[in-house]
Amino acid sequence: MNALVPGFVIVRSGQERRALRPSDELTFGRGNDRDIRIGHDPLDDFISREAGSLTGLRDGVLIRNTSRTQSVRFIAMPGPELRIRPGMALGSMPFEQVRIDIPGRHGRHYTLHIDARGMQHVPDLGPIAPVVAARGVQTRFGAGRLSTRERLLLAALCEPVLTLAGSKPASYREIAERIGGTTPASVRTGLDRLRNRLSDADGIPGLRMDEEWGDATGYLEALALWAIDTGEIDLATAHNVLR
Repeated sequence: MNALVPGFVIVRSGQERRALRPSDELTFGRGNDRDIRIGHDPLDDFISREAGSLTGLRDGVLIRNTSRTQSVRFIAMPGPELRIRPGMALGSMPFEQVRIDIPGRHGRHYTLHIDARGMQHVPDLGPIAPVVAARGVQTRFGAGRLSTRERLLLAALCEPVLTLAGSKPASYREIAERIGGTTPASVRTGLDRLRNRLSDADGIPGLRMDEEWGDATGYLEALALWAIDTGEIDLATAHNVLR
């Protein structure tokens, strides 16, 4: 099989366009050291300062999520939609056009378009966007005020995902049985209130069933992934809270 001919991929963010060759890397995020800056003006502190990177390959792009807390969406055009979780990497192949959506606070989205159709040709890049001064604001990804009961409910919700391979979050009934002294209806009420506060007050994306990022069958999986990805609940926390 003949080797692919190295070429160029175009990466577009708003009106800014960049050329990406094999072995080149573009970083993106809110930090002032990123090649492509997002969520900095106006300030969106849900966006990680080091959200991710794009590395040119001979046949596409390696998309790496370098955030420690935030997931991003991979959308092939046309093709599947996938979640790239913190620390995960995914190749764009075999899709020539891919959209990367980075969710922000209160329903905002920041999009990178990856176009590999012209890898054989050097494109006209146009003007390069100016560098914007840093704001130095810490990424704020968590709830900031989980009650003892909310942390208990989240720990029981996330425990199967943290301890069993291929498991889904616990159901209302399983959570009630795990923590004791409560009912599935009470568990649902508590998690509903937490989900509403996170979505409405904190602007956390993906926790409503009518949102594009949300789970059409319910919000428990999205809530569990948020808790685990952000570090609000990890295996040690679950063991300590549920013991």
